[in-house]
Amino acid sequence: MDRQTDQTQANATSIVRSLRTRLLFFLAISLTPFLALAANQSRVEYLEDREARRAILLIESRQATERAGSAVEATRGMLEGLRSQGAVIAGGDDCQFALRSVLLSRSHYGYIGTFAADGSVGCASSESPDDLNVSGSAWFEDVRAGAEFAVGRLTYGALSRRYVVVAATPIMDAEGDFAGAIAASIVVAELPRLGSLSGLPEGSSLAIIDAEGELIRATDGFPSSAVEPALAQIELSAGQRAELLTFNDEAGESHYAAIDRLIGDDLYVVIVAPTGGLLSGIVTDAATSFALAVFMWLLALMAVWLSTDRLVLRWLSYLRRLARIYGSGRLDVSPIRARQAPGEIAELADAMGDMAERIAARETELRDSLEQKHTLLKEIHHRVKNNLQIIVSLLNIQINSVRSPEAKKTLEEARGRINALAIVHKSLYELEDLRLVSLPRFFKDLGHQLSAASGAGEASISFVTEIEDVRLAPDHAVPLALFVTEAGMNAFKHAFDGRTQGTITVQLKRIEDDQIMVSIEDDGVGAPEEAPSIGTGSSLMAAFARQLGGRLESDAANGGGHSVRLVFPEPDAPVADDHGGAGF
Repeated sequence: MDRQTDQTQANATSIVRSLRTRLLFFLAISLTPFLALAANQSRVEYLEDREARRAILLIESRQATERAGSAVEATRGMLEGLRSQGAVIAGGDDCQFALRSVLLSRSHYGYIGTFAADGSVGCASSESPDDLNVSGSAWFEDVRAGAEFAVGRLTYGALSRRYVVVAATPIMDAEGDFAGAIAASIVVAELPRLGSLSGLPEGSSLAIIDAEGELIRATDGFPSSAVEPALAQIELSAGQRAELLTFNDEAGESHYAAIDRLIGDDLYVVIVAPTGGLLSGIVTDAATSFALAVFMWLLALMAVWLSTDRLVLRWLSYLRRLARIYGSGRLDVSPIRARQAPGEIAELADAMGDMAERIAARETELRDSLEQKHTLLKEIHHRVKNNLQIIVSLLNIQINSVRSPEAKKTLEEARGRINALAIVHKSLYELEDLRLVSLPRFFKDLGHQLSAASGAGEASISFVTEIEDVRLAPDHAVPLALFVTEAGMNAFKHAFDGRTQGTITVQLKRIEDDQIMVSIEDDGVGAPEEAPSIGTGSSLMAAFARQLGGRLESDAANGGGHSVRLVFPEPDAPVADDHGGAGF
């Protein structure tokens, strides 16, 4: 019944979920286009504004590199013009005047000078150290090797005290041999219009960095946190023209950054613009339509929800409560109220009611059948007990008629074993649960039978039981009873020779690892020092121990006498069926 009612409740829950899913699907299909249209318009405007900002940054970064390249090319023309002047080649005051005039007219030059073939200074636009020698410089070696124009790497100018890039052209003598070079140091921070922010989005900033990440020049507001991602992008681009990247500054605000090479592979321009303000165009054009679509969606949702709650959801809640009632075992409840529900709900409620009636009828039939089988099983145990008692009575008659002491002893032992079986069936007959034997009561009855069968009452031998509340199935109780019977009879027969008093203690308890230990201990004379031959009782006890899957132990008791122990694993008890349901 529990399984079927659980299935009923699960079916009802499944129906509720199915209807809610269909409702949500209907709302999504019918109302989502309004939201989708507004969201798509917002997305288009967002993408257009973002692409415009990205394009501006890329254009400005590339224009900056182009302006730097133009300045370098202009330097080449300027140097070639200077080396063609005789005054510059001749040196002296006229050479210095000519170089200084060029330096004053162009602020992005830090130093202009001529150098001899050995790298020493010829003439210069400003005073130079006497020991200045450019031999070994990369740009000087390039022009010495035949380059028409050479540009050195970024360096810190000793004379200008600023970051510069040196550009040079060779000076040849009349025979066309290398006679020296004329060079100019270009101040990177003073390249024409390199620091201009005109045309960039509001809040933009610019910086020039080297390949190590050192700031050569930066405008106000340039975030230092842009340097690290810029270097990573430079390394990733492997010397090629870099694209845009996005990063967060120290305050957590998002920015775009465009990186491009200026001169060579160790000088780069970084232009930064905030990504904030991207929604400005959306607010005016899409906010109204989006808010209207959301309002219409909420209005439609409220209308549909109120109608479905009135016509569907409250009846589904009623069906769920009905399923819980059936699940609790109250199958006599009829879904009368559901007759006022819509047709589909009423049909489902009637189906649940019919199912509950069929389950109740089947449960009654099963309970009657179980009760009948229970009665028959008790009758079987009762008859088996009576038959065993008849056998015991026949054995008593035979014992009284036998004159041989050995034959009488053998028949008495057989009677004791049959009595043990009769006690098992008597215990089962008197219990409500026929599958389990209560061991405390069972061993108490078994002790009385053993005392009566052995004549212990005349010899004042006590039979004491210390049994924990353990219940075993008959398949385990029978061999255990026969084992205790054999051990008890052996104690009655052999433990008290020449004595009129004594105690036999039967103890049963649970021990570690889900084991049960039963011990039969006496305070008699103890076992003989020489081991006797194995008799019938010992063989039977060993057989019963094997049947229980346990081990048999035998040794002297603590206070004298003898002790026999059986340790066996506790079997799994059968689980009782619960045919009753909780009230609701």
